[in-house]
Amino acid sequence: LPSGAVAYPLTDRVAIGLALAAPYNFTTDYDADSWARYSADKTSLRTIDIQPSIGVAVTDWFRVGAALNVEYAKATLSNALPNLSPLLPDGRQSLKGHGWDLGWSAGVQLHNDVATLGIAYKSSIKHKLKGDLEVSGLVGPLAGSNQSLSGVTATFRTPDQFIVSGRYKATDALTLNAQFVRFGWEKFDAIDLGAPVNSAIIEDYRNSWSLAGGVDYAVSPQLTLRAGVQRALTPTREGERDARVPDSNRWNFGAGGSYKLSSAITLDAAANYVDFANATIDRPGVFYAGTPAQTTLQTSGELRGARAIVLSLGGVVRF
Repeated sequence: LPSGAVAYPLTDRVAIGLALAAPYNFTTDYDADSWARYSADKTSLRTIDIQPSIGVAVTDWFRVGAALNVEYAKATLSNALPNLSPLLPDGRQSLKGHGWDLGWSAGVQLHNDVATLGIAYKSSIKHKLKGDLEVSGLVGPLAGSNQSLSGVTATFRTPDQFIVSGRYKATDALTLNAQFVRFGWEKFDAIDLGAPVNSAIIEDYRNSWSLAGGVDYAVSPQLTLRAGVQRALTPTREGERDARVPDSNRWNFGAGGSYKLSSAITLDAAANYVDFANATIDRPGVFYAGTPAQTTLQTSGELRGARAIVLSLGGVVRF
């Protein structure tokens, strides 16, 4: 997904900026007869984060910044529903919604001729989505649960983030980089559905972190090459991982570079290879809880041999 930013100096000490990013985006889409269909059919999340910001150079070596995060979220969650007899076709449940919500970010940067240290915090955002809920295909005693509702609200929280990163100029050509990020995924404990549904989809994520290191090497005044590695832990828990987000711990290996076409234009390119650890998909599903028709379905699967390749292309224009 595209992202970008622009910054403009108001004075030699103060600058304003505007950034556009897409922090949380994914889709899982299973076949209608998949073993995962009661856990997840199609799930998608799209977010767009618009961030106006201001930065101030308090001294020659100390800078501070703050930003407002205006975030749009659009989500779809659907899954199959079991009828009382396994010989009957499945029912279906679909929830769709979207909405705008606010958060904030702040940070400081300390630097000298050889080293830079940055510390930043991005707040959790409480999203309140408004949309439609549809339940269809249930028959017999369950037919009364079929419904089509509009104006249903769903609320959930994104994680807050605490980031520490640094750069060290080892030689005129070589720069060393490191970054630590702590994600407060514990805030994503449930998706709460408002009236008239008044229920919750339990998520029970845990806090997680990532640690990365890399190098920049200036081959020439025009060309800089880069490489790095990242270790990241999943916020999903063993015994509670479902097919909507079949995530796991991973290693991320990256390489790329920048080429300066002129004093005003620089092109960037990168490739990342992500290696996901094997993990179980084993969260049980409970349907029609508290009724005589209560049904528990045990999901038993595995994420195995998962890999991803991410390619990116970007540029910087100075004016």
